[in-house]
Amino acid sequence: MIDLNDKGSVAARAAWLYYHEDFTQADIARELGVSRSTVTRLLLRAKSAGLVQIRLNVSGATFKTERDLERAYGVQRVRVVPFADDEATQKHWLGIVAAEFLNEVVTEYSIVAVSWGTTLQAMADALVGRRAVAGVQIVTLVGGLHNATRG
Repeated sequence: MIDLNDKGSVAARAAWLYYHEDFTQADIARELGVSRSTVTRLLLRAKSAGLVQIRLNVSGATFKTERDLERAYGVQRVRVVPFADDEATQKHWLGIVAAEFLNEVVTEYSIVAVSWGTTLQAMADALVGRRAVAGVQIVTLVGGLHNATRG
């Protein structure tokens, strides 16, 4: 166990309020009688002293791969979906990531071209809430040239 000194005790209390009580930094500042910038420093101190350890229950390899691809190809945003044990879960995860991405990139007067299929259905299922965006057009990519004549 980490030994707490006077400063460590305040940092630990700030960390507890932040991570376990879901206080905002402003709430913690009021509770402890300090500024928000002091709260930020207390949280950093708690982390660097080992009072706080952050662990993700997902593989860090996914996020590293995203960053590596962004850097390698000079693109702003890459999303990688981890491999799932079954197809239904894989489609669900793809749908969630696609819905998040769509929500990020659609702006006023965007034209969104959609196709069809189970992955697109998973994306539609994962869209939550409402966000009005002016002038957005949805067009389909479904169709073919079966009646076209050669010129």
